[in-house]
Amino acid sequence: MFSKRAVFIVFMILSLAACSTGAATEAVPVTPVLSDNGLTAEPVATENVVAPVVTQPPAVDPTAICPQAAADAQAYVSRENGFCFLVPASMKAAQPDYMHPGDVIAFVGPPNDPNSMEPLAAAISVSINAPAEGLDSAGYAQKWMEMGFGSPPPADLGMTLTDATIGGLPAAVVTNVPGMARQQVGFVVANGYRYTVTVFPQPGDYDAIDDQVNAAWKTVTESIVFFPPSVARTAVSSDSVCPKPTANTVLHVGNLDGVCFLVPSTFGKIADFANGYQGPAVLGDIFGRPLNAELVLGDGGPVEGKTPRQLFEPRLVNQEVSQIDVAGAQDTTLSGFPAIVWTEGEPLSSRQAIIVANGHMYTIVNQPYNDPDYVGGEADVELVWQTVTSSLAFFTPFR
Repeated sequence: MFSKRAVFIVFMILSLAACSTGAATEAVPVTPVLSDNGLTAEPVATENVVAPVVTQPPAVDPTAICPQAAADAQAYVSRENGFCFLVPASMKAAQPDYMHPGDVIAFVGPPNDPNSMEPLAAAISVSINAPAEGLDSAGYAQKWMEMGFGSPPPADLGMTLTDATIGGLPAAVVTNVPGMARQQVGFVVANGYRYTVTVFPQPGDYDAIDDQVNAAWKTVTESIVFFPPSVARTAVSSDSVCPKPTANTVLHVGNLDGVCFLVPSTFGKIADFANGYQGPAVLGDIFGRPLNAELVLGDGGPVEGKTPRQLFEPRLVNQEVSQIDVAGAQDTTLSGFPAIVWTEGEPLSSRQAIIVANGHMYTIVNQPYNDPDYVGGEADVELVWQTVTSSLAFFTPFR
């Protein structure tokens, strides 16, 4: 359970907050399909008749092998992500995924009770995650569990991993994945890429929509076809960019956020934060909890082409300017990455930063910073700031 201090830091972080061969092709009937933007896209031919060539066969559109829409199922094609599938006709395209808008395709079914404050509805998504990097489907599922939940995952979660088939390919399925409701996730490696299929909630958990859930899972996983994506993905490994620890530092690697940095060896992890550390000395307490020198880093999501200052400016509208040293906000670089650094006052004085790297906004909260109510820890606050911000490196997050 999160402590009050943890909730406070979460608030601070969140507030920072896609050859022609010359062969002739006959005109054939076509079937409209949905595409990546949820609108009617280039149609898929119901048959494909290509005139023969003598020396070399023509390039084949991979979507020619895609399933066709039916009365109870709509077709979806993503050339960019390298897959196509059927989904129940009753489901609608969901809002784009906030963290990975071009890589995750999601559909949601009708709510069982539209008038409920928290209506239940089936949701299913298909995601391209990264190059396979030598993993097969079972190995991918196992590593995903270990990265997200520990090795082994806590027994009380009851997570299970079983062999399966998705789109006719060897796959693995993990059940009892925690979330707002438990989820079922399928893992499959195809054409050198890692993919997941996720259904929410998992089958069997909610009788009122279980038919919806099962229909979504069965329709997608039995119909999906994988082909080489038109947009190639590359991966930067942590081993290739992360710094080497020294005698007085340890290396932190945040695999799920794609960030690594050095930390003073006297500092320890903050339990509630994947990328949070605290110093050895207690400086006082806040909200009834002990307070140490702290630094917490988080991933604030895609920047959509904005600079650090452009990402900072909305805070001057959404928060009382009196808490922010506006004049002192400094455009700079941290470990070579564009950044902005500033300080904030109540309820706890802190030094904060926004860094732009790999198309994402990363935020840092370093506290207490020059706070008269918490003295004696200034050296630790400065030590962890200098150590972390001078050693930052970013790589492809594990998904």
